[in-house]
Amino acid sequence: MAENPCLRKPCFNFRYFLLAPLFFLALCGEIIPRNTVNNSHDPGSQLSYDYFLLKHFQFGPEVIQNVGPYGFLHYPQMYTGLLFQEKLLANLAIAALLAFLAGNLAGHLRSWPERIGFLLVVLISCKLGVYNMINAFLIFSAIRLFMLKRDSVGTAAAVAALSLLYALLSLAKTSDASMLLGIMALFLARCLWLGFRRCFAAALLAFGGGIILWWLAARQELANLPVFFVNNMCEFVSAYSETLTFFGNTSYLAMGLAAWALFLLCCGMRLGHAWRQAPAGGKRRVFVEEALFCCLLAGCFFLGWKHGYVRADWHMLYFWTAALPICAMAAFLPVYGERGGGVETGGANADCARLTVGKWNVRLR
Repeated sequence: MAENPCLRKPCFNFRYFLLAPLFFLALCGEIIPRNTVNNSHDPGSQLSYDYFLLKHFQFGPEVIQNVGPYGFLHYPQMYTGLLFQEKLLANLAIAALLAFLAGNLAGHLRSWPERIGFLLVVLISCKLGVYNMINAFLIFSAIRLFMLKRDSVGTAAAVAALSLLYALLSLAKTSDASMLLGIMALFLARCLWLGFRRCFAAALLAFGGGIILWWLAARQELANLPVFFVNNMCEFVSAYSETLTFFGNTSYLAMGLAAWALFLLCCGMRLGHAWRQAPAGGKRRVFVEEALFCCLLAGCFFLGWKHGYVRADWHMLYFWTAALPICAMAAFLPVYGERGGGVETGGANADCARLTVGKWNVRLR
């Protein structure tokens, strides 16, 4: 089968990454502190997160909140007078990684209008202040994980480094922990499906070991780690649904269901297109790969839905600002393989069959 000529250029094109510094500078405005503590609920809570960590309060038995020891990382705009440098440097690093990922993912789209439009959607979502950079980073980095095409030592090292960062962020906010557990489960399933033993071991050991290391680094007792996940992640968060839910405007629910319908339509068209384009011998592999990716996006979509609609008020912006880039990625972003290459399930000299699936190439053993 002839190769699509638009796929001959490598995805790591320098022109795409010219957008990353501009995107990073635009995100820096969301990092600079511009709010101070007062006696209202949210600012007071954000001050307490810094204080709990500095005074070595034990999360789980002593502190039962929707955050973990590193919860202060989620609120760079709030100046508390505590952990200012740590919060600023950590969020600058996350902004730089997000800008790199956004530029990289935009490079996989077909045209410059699509790339610029994609970056604008993401930037507007982050600028609204409710779809913050950490959540965007988690979603984009997870998508990039699903685009890995080889099981080399270097790739496994990169997966291990990202898994260590995932472990840190899973101890920042309980909603992040739920998302990351799902991301890692799907990624490990993908590694098993493709036979990526190095990446599987690197992700499993780095994520599991990283949670323990970051927990101990925060001066937390190891015996309290299971208590934290039970009390903070399960019991406390479940109380939101029981105590804060009220019946809101029915038009909000209708719009939310319409967004779900749009998202499911994008996923259905994506799966159907991949199934039609794949050859008879490769349909199963392509379909499973795309199904795992759609499950990843659906999980992120659902967490945004639950976070926003549990209160039926302005918190719905959490859902809507997350829904926009997720739908865009479901509709336009190629995942199975990379531009100009594909998944390598054998050695470097293994015989592979090439096929073109829409906008991207896949190599099957």
